[in-house]
Amino acid sequence: MQAHDSEALFGKTYADGTVIFREGDAGREMFIIQDGQVEISSVVDGEKLVYGVLGKGRFFGEMALFDDQPRSATATVRGSARLMVLERNTVRDRLKGDPNIGLTLLRSMCERIRSLHQGLEDLIAAGKLEPRAVDAALKAHQSH
Repeated sequence: MQAHDSEALFGKTYADGTVIFREGDAGREMFIIQDGQVEISSVVDGEKLVYGVLGKGRFFGEMALFDDQPRSATATVRGSARLMVLERNTVRDRLKGDPNIGLTLLRSMCERIRSLHQGLEDLIAAGKLEPRAVDAALKAHQSH
């Protein structure tokens, strides 16, 4: 069995601090965390904002496979991690064969949207974020 074949079956190990992809990169694959942790972050007004740290069994990078837009965040390995890499065509073929995979992806994306919404509400309630700023940022983002 060649190295590439074993990576497809068992995942690839990444060292601490490895950047899997950066915000703005093109997205051609998604990742499933088989072991370890991956930090999802972005730079906002020159400061790093960590959206979360994902662990075993979670996945990331799927949005770029469906909307063909650049990556919306940066994914960085914390500690070390073993990740299964799924190419765009592989994911799309699997979705055609098993709609339950699509439902799992949709549930996860809904969970992330709800979490983001709650985080914004918490920041507004704490006086750390103005509702007008959120509205302006959303309108600016929609124009891209």
